[in-house]
Amino acid sequence: MKRAAIASLAAACLLGIPGAFPGAGVANATTCEPIPGLETALARALPEIVSGRLDNGLRFVLVPRPADPGLSVRIAYDVGARDEAPGREGTAHLFEHMMFKGGGRVPDGGHFRVVRDVGGDTNAVTDYDTTQYWQNVPRGALERTLFLEAERMRGLHLSEANLANQRAAIREEGLGLENQPYVDAALDFGLSLFEGTPYGHSPLGTPESLAAMRADEAFRFQTRWYAPANAVVVVVGGFDPAAARASLERTLGTVPARPAPLPRTRTALGSTPRHRVAEDPLAPVPILAAVWNGVAADDPDLAALTVLDDLLLGHPDARFVRAFARDAAFEAFSLPLAFRDVGLLATVFVPRTFVSTARLREHLVEETARLRAQPPGETETCHSVRRVLRARLALVADAEGVGQALARAALVQGDPRAFLRELEAIAKVDPRALARVAERIFDGPMHTLEVEPVGLARFVKRLLEFLPDGVGASLEGRFL
Repeated sequence: MKRAAIASLAAACLLGIPGAFPGAGVANATTCEPIPGLETALARALPEIVSGRLDNGLRFVLVPRPADPGLSVRIAYDVGARDEAPGREGTAHLFEHMMFKGGGRVPDGGHFRVVRDVGGDTNAVTDYDTTQYWQNVPRGALERTLFLEAERMRGLHLSEANLANQRAAIREEGLGLENQPYVDAALDFGLSLFEGTPYGHSPLGTPESLAAMRADEAFRFQTRWYAPANAVVVVVGGFDPAAARASLERTLGTVPARPAPLPRTRTALGSTPRHRVAEDPLAPVPILAAVWNGVAADDPDLAALTVLDDLLLGHPDARFVRAFARDAAFEAFSLPLAFRDVGLLATVFVPRTFVSTARLREHLVEETARLRAQPPGETETCHSVRRVLRARLALVADAEGVGQALARAALVQGDPRAFLRELEAIAKVDPRALARVAERIFDGPMHTLEVEPVGLARFVKRLLEFLPDGVGASLEGRFL
């Protein structure tokens, strides 16, 4: 089976939210040395970080990289799907679309045209915790780009016609997901794990909740959440910091100040295990998803859990790969999530022909118990630390990646330099930290989702099991 077919489960759960950090490890190595050039790579990606606030409360982060031919300009707002009112689910994502419909002195479609005309590109994303907009443009287009952002922060051209147009666009996005195997079952199950928290609904909303939003409500949404004091702008690339600060003052600095929203109340996941069996007419084969409660983005154990995830399923010689993928599961991978308040560690398995999902569940209990009884050693830990650090460095390989990492750290963790502290924490993870976090995670509830095919696909696995072992295994490899 192509990984992309099952990975639609990730699309359903993540919906654009970053969190998985796969590695390509070196199996069976007996020694482990620090990553060569780690400090040099960091110094090249983040040679300098200049941060501060404008008078209207807007935070800014400047990363001058003189050798870069262009700029990445990102503005991130501290609002996401978790901040939506009941009955108005999908508002944050709908508003992301509305931000391109014109604002201030910029007409509908003008933002795209200006960025395109200077040879740049622009996009945006909404997750549970943040909404982010970015432009990659030439050096000389900084003030023009900041002007565009200032105009739509100042006020949008909101109308019922624009809202109706963007509702239709969002519905098309949802249809693209609904036509993928495993998505509906995974989304319903994943959201059930967040029941009772602000994360218990899809960022896409529903047709009914989107239809309920009116232009006057959209205006109030912007007034509350799109205030300068509730945003951070990150500029990365070839520019002079003093000139960039002056451009910020002339553009975004002229947007009137508005009160920032009040601090949120922290939330937590429940401790009752959830189990569900679902049928999927699009699924070619059964799958088993096993999910544990994880940790939040600011939890001290996040670094150790990220390394543990790699150690379990992040490379060809990982613990769960050795235990499952070679004799029990045809495919196995993980989907770790860390939001502002909560997190999940999700694993997905495609059982081999002669293995039932019930046996896979038993096997998981055995393997997690074995992990706690036989914690990883220094060398195994070191290799996972190296893989995770390489993956994190790959995230900041270009200016856009740097902007994304620093903006999220600034909003979710309160400091853009938190990204650097995460790297330092990962580098310090040792076997004791892994044993502690494994005990914490696997002593908690294990939630499971079984997805079964329907129709003719339901009988494929049974047919393979009816055939002689060698024949069934051969056909299994061809079919999957």
